[in-house]
Amino acid sequence: MEASRVKRKPFEALISEIVELLCERLEADGEKVRRIVANLEVDAKTYKHLLIREVVNGVYVDAQFTFPPHALHTPEQVKEKALKLLAKKLERDMRLYAQKVVVS
Repeated sequence: MEASRVKRKPFEALISEIVELLCERLEADGEKVRRIVANLEVDAKTYKHLLIREVVNGVYVDAQFTFPPHALHTPEQVKEKALKLLAKKLERDMRLYAQKVVVS
């Protein structure tokens, strides 16, 4: 079956949009990612993949309940939640793994 003919569920399309949004944000926060992975035994690509997966898992149920028959959230609310969750997890990882720069 041709990939363009496969009909995706609306929440799957929303998840794809969220993943793209998170990738863009992580590219913008490249310096933070570089500082974090400097102290980990993973490369930046793997770290980004794991972080995106963690954030998507945190908003997956909300994305499912964004569309009828439930429609408890708007897609924009779910995207905002994903971005806030990403920022929170990046700050957590900065605290835990980024080297402290001491200026004398």
